Amino acid sequence: MDILESYKEAIALNPNYGEPYKNIGIIYYSTEKFDEAITSLHKTIQLGIIDSEVYYYLGLCYDAVFSIEEAVKHYKRALELPVGNKIKAEICYRIALIHFDTEVTEEALVYFEKAIEYNPEHIDALKELAFIYYQKGQIEKSLTIYNQVLNLVSDPSDKSDILTGISLCYFAKNIS
Repeated sequence: MDILESYKEAIALNPNYGEPYKNIGIIYYSTEKFDEAITSLHKTIQLGIIDSEVYYYLGLCYDAVFSIEEAVKHYKRALELPVGNKIKAEICYRIALIHFDTEVTEEALVYFEKAIEYNPEHIDALKELAFIYYQKGQIEKSLTIYNQVLNLVSDPSDKSDILTGISLCYFAKNIS
């Protein structure tokens, strides 16, 4: 018997117990069965489990199937519930990416900054924030953030990426 079968057996024994539905939803998400994950996670909520992790995974699933409004709605709901700062940072980062991808830059900026408030070492949020400031012509702000990230990363390919951003900033400073 595998883990999925175990959860399904638990549901057969007690169909009103929501925890197995939540775990099945997470498994379905991890195996990219997003529609099944969404169904299972919504069942969790119907059974009375109000949990930030459920809403976070619903956000991830809706994001994966490009249902952007639903993704943002569920991410924001996850933020309203008790959750640790690192998870809050990740949720804000996900919301920011959606806004950035849909070219709602100011809203993306707000959520990248929130992500960094919750986790000042969220490297991906810092990199995106530096890039947005670069795009907005706020070169000094961009440089400050890129240098902050440079001190946080150790992987050579990450450092190379950051140094490229720094180089672009210096280039922009020199031509303006």
